[in-house]
Amino acid sequence: MTEHDKTPSGPRNVIHIGMGSSERLVALQDLDAGKLILIEAEAAQAATLARQAVNRTELHVIHAAIGPVDGAAKLQCWNLARLNSLHEPTPLLHTLFPGLRLKDRQSVPVLTPDQLGARIDEIEGTGGIAPPLHLILEVPGHELATLQAWKAADLLERTDQIELHAPEDILYVGALPRSDLEDWLVAEGFSVTSQDTEDPDWTILHLRIDRTVRALSRAEVRIAELTALSTTRDAALKAAEDRATRFEKALVDAKAAAETQAKALTERNTALKASEDRATTFEKALAETKAAAETQAKALAERDTALKASEDRAATFEKALAEAKAAAEIQAKALAERDATLKASADRAATFEKALADAKAKAETQAKALAERDTALKASEDRAATFEKELADAKAAAEIQAKALAERDATLKASEDRAATFEKALAETKAAAETQTKALAERNATLKASEDRATTFEKELADAKAKAETHAKALAERDTALKASEDRAATFEKALTEAKAKAETQAKALAERDTALKASEGRATTFEKALADAKAKTEAKEKSLAALRDRNAQLADDVQRSLFDQRKLAQDLGFAVRVQERLDTDLRDLRGQYTQLLTTKQQQENLLRQLTPRLQRAAEELQALSVGTSTTSQIRKPVADPASIEATSKRSGGSQRSKRKG
Repeated sequence: MTEHDKTPSGPRNVIHIGMGSSERLVALQDLDAGKLILIEAEAAQAATLARQAVNRTELHVIHAAIGPVDGAAKLQCWNLARLNSLHEPTPLLHTLFPGLRLKDRQSVPVLTPDQLGARIDEIEGTGGIAPPLHLILEVPGHELATLQAWKAADLLERTDQIELHAPEDILYVGALPRSDLEDWLVAEGFSVTSQDTEDPDWTILHLRIDRTVRALSRAEVRIAELTALSTTRDAALKAAEDRATRFEKALVDAKAAAETQAKALTERNTALKASEDRATTFEKALAETKAAAETQAKALAERDTALKASEDRAATFEKALAEAKAAAEIQAKALAERDATLKASADRAATFEKALADAKAKAETQAKALAERDTALKASEDRAATFEKELADAKAAAEIQAKALAERDATLKASEDRAATFEKALAETKAAAETQTKALAERNATLKASEDRATTFEKELADAKAKAETHAKALAERDTALKASEDRAATFEKALTEAKAKAETQAKALAERDTALKASEGRATTFEKALADAKAKTEAKEKSLAALRDRNAQLADDVQRSLFDQRKLAQDLGFAVRVQERLDTDLRDLRGQYTQLLTTKQQQENLLRQLTPRLQRAAEELQALSVGTSTTSQIRKPVADPASIEATSKRSGGSQRSKRKG
């Protein structure tokens, strides 16, 4: 679910503050709504929205921000437009959005609550915006100020739905987190119907007016008013009782005979007034209780409907969760089968690797014996050793590549192809080992003759070194410097020329050495050919390795896709679990509220049952008092003094009120 998936429904007027781009405009226009009012602070976006509102009577755009004081404010425009705000950012905002940078600071007009209400009600052709209103709020960092202005303009009373986009933490200086904003709206009589947490750092709350809470709040205010009125009436009653007492004391001296009647009349009048007050209070309380009971019954019906919808949604999520779990089990089973196949392939590859390593060890042993034989010739030794070193390097590279190939093969799905590759490599290595064995036998025969000649060469070289140390040094430097076959031969020839110039007696020895070098060159040629063959094999293995790498890359992509699908499935399962938990919480809350409503209803019914007999008794007392007053007036007419006149007036007034009551 994206942040614009949820749209209001029903014939209502929608007011969107901080809409930004027009991406959601199409979804809002599809609503069966009366008016669509967009309030945008950023100048370019407001102009774009205004162009789309041309010749459309249902769409209106206001370029302004909302605040307590009119004038202008600075809007910070970021490279991420939905983060534009009138407030300075905190470091946490840059932490959550790396690469965030400020693009511009715009001066925007600010509307006060009165100006906001006037602008909305004065929109041409509206005749005032009638409730219900649906408020959508996307003003980062400025949420509370906008809500307070909305309330001050008496628009919150006309709003029944609110969609609030708010961060979980304080991302702007002076702002409030989502939880505090939610508490503020709940205190104003709204309740959260749903929340979108696709972005865990930026929640979207959907709230609806809770008429039960609002009715209870108004009832509490009415109770407080009635309590104050009762206190006032008690004070007036006390004053009247004091006045009656003073009149009774004055009448003691003037009218001893009428004392009993006057006192009785005073008491009756007092009781009558108290009964009338109580009856009025009971009637008002009864009317208010009935109204509250009707409101609660209506709210209870709405809650039952919402509860049924929540239960249906919970059933849908449970079904989706079961399907997701089944898919996860199937994937887990397939993954286990693939792991078993890979393990079997790895075991078979390890067997071939061991056989290949044994063959290579045998070849390396033969090469080492060949190198030891070649060391008999000092001049040939370095050159042959160099070629052997290059051949050993090539073999080592081939071994490394073969090892890498084996490691790649271990991850391949088709174990038969990998086994065939290893078998081919093993056959080639065995053939190379047989060739080296044959060449070793031939070299041994050649080396036997070379060793005899090398003994003579070494003796002559020792004499030459004693006679010409410079020539020996040049010869040693030449032997050390040879890298390639042609370079080494040139170095030997140059050294031999210099040696002949310095010591002619060494000419014969140098000639014999050149002959030995020529034989060594033949061996070097053989080594070069073997090296070329090894390089050719290496290139073939590299091609095979490249193909295996491609297959391995494809397999890795498949594994990555499987892992991504598995992670996506886990995320979907987690989301479904969170939704189920939220639905369970909502269901428990609804059940708790339903229980509270039933308890309140039962208490009110008990109160009505208690009030009914009291009201009946009050009516009977009023009727009896009315009859007694009429009888007394017919039997006795009191003396026309001030006290009797006042008592008569009270009695007459009480009788008339009783008759009106009747």
